[in-house]
Amino acid sequence: MAWIEAHQELPRHPKTKRFARMLKISIPQAVGHLFMFWWWALDYAENGDLSRYDADDLADAAQWDGDPEEFLKAMIECGPGGSYGFIEKNESGMFVHDWEMYSGRLVEKREKNRQRQAKGRKNNAEEKKSKHVARESRVTSKSVARESQGYTTQQNTTEQNKHNSTQHDRTQQHQTQPPPSPPRKKLRRLLRPGAKKLILPKLSSSGTKN
Repeated sequence: MAWIEAHQELPRHPKTKRFARMLKISIPQAVGHLFMFWWWALDYAENGDLSRYDADDLADAAQWDGDPEEFLKAMIECGPGGSYGFIEKNESGMFVHDWEMYSGRLVEKREKNRQRQAKGRKNNAEEKKSKHVARESRVTSKSVARESQGYTTQQNTTEQNKHNSTQHDRTQQHQTQPPPSPPRKKLRRLLRPGAKKLILPKLSSSGTKN
């Protein structure tokens, strides 16, 4: 909840009395318009700079129903002896006079709140970024693990295929080899007396004698 300091000397201050005389209003009414103006400035001129507003804006802010130019003139010229009134106007622009005295602690508190919120948003953003990086790292690790597992499986399959091919070649080679020749002693028995050539038994395709 926004608030602003209220000084007990305000109703009796020469500036306030002159402001009331210039607008031909009572002191309580003058104080009321001043606080309406200051409460408005808390939200729409937080740093006290009024340069972007005109007389109509400021009169409306103070709930003044009369002439806006007359109200703004009174706010600027009510300072006795040529001193500043409730509004300063110079070559730099237009400002709420002594604004720090009325709203300094509130503006300081708001600034600290803004800084704390900005820091919180920054921390949240960094935390989200850190979680995103960690999640991406886990996904990458899983992908690498799957690719590595797939490569290992493929390598094992290739080696198994090579092994099976070698076994198949050995089996084929064993099946195509000619049957072994009879032992030398058996050859002597097979020689008939007076025969000029060796008579061998016929073998079937499976290698057995017929």
